[in-house]
Amino acid sequence: MSKAIINFVHLCDLAFLSQEGKLNIIGIFENISSAVFPACHPKISLVMNVTLEKGEYPLLVRVVHEKNNEELAKISGKISCQKTGNVGIIHEFQNLSFSKPGQYAVEIWINNEPAGEKGKIVFSVSASQKK
Repeated sequence: MSKAIINFVHLCDLAFLSQEGKLNIIGIFENISSAVFPACHPKISLVMNVTLEKGEYPLLVRVVHEKNNEELAKISGKISCQKTGNVGIIHEFQNLSFSKPGQYAVEIWINNEPAGEKGKIVFSVSASQKK
């Protein structure tokens, strides 16, 4: 196994590990609605599980508008894998601002390579009507 294998990736309201080490994922979503734009979403949690060989790997995650590739947020860092196997990753995006409705994507790059089909989540931000 030379490439990272993404087992799952989700956008959700909250993700955390319990005291026992269990992964808790609350409120998985694919759509965000707003009555006004620009719209600010207070918190989006990204949670994923990746199979890697032992080692250290560069990680890049970008949130972009699908149409014009406008970058809304970016995180970069390293994944340290103490032994070959699964690694869990949780990251929170705070106060993410969407300038307009449309399709957005979370792109995941591991070891300077796109992380395959599961390494890109597309979600929609739509205008909702005020009541």
